[in-house]
Amino acid sequence: MDEEVTLPNGPEGASIARRAMARAAELWLLDKELTDTALLLVSELATNAIRHGTPPVRLALRLNGDRLRVEVTDSSPVLPEVGSPGPDQVGGRGLQIVQQLAACWGTQASRTALGKTVWFEMLSH
Repeated sequence: MDEEVTLPNGPEGASIARRAMARAAELWLLDKELTDTALLLVSELATNAIRHGTPPVRLALRLNGDRLRVEVTDSSPVLPEVGSPGPDQVGGRGLQIVQQLAACWGTQASRTALGKTVWFEMLSH
């Protein structure tokens, strides 16, 4: 089962990503805990791509058996790095959150064009 959406550039993009994840979770009958975590991680990846990437930004949601895979793709070739923000820094923790809560995650440079995909996977029970 797949769902894909192109996100607008701007603050509404992360909101649209969360709504797409919520719709997919309802359709796929994902449990509340998995859905809540996936919504947080989708928001982090979408926000990062919109702020630091290059449009267009695309969100792909896939459920294969018990494995949820979320991919956020943009046109910038610059791969993200996990930050080390200080305690007073407002942002910079998005990938740390993904790293902590996802079963696995990673980045992949596009083989056919400029751009990259940042992804995570979670297991549904």
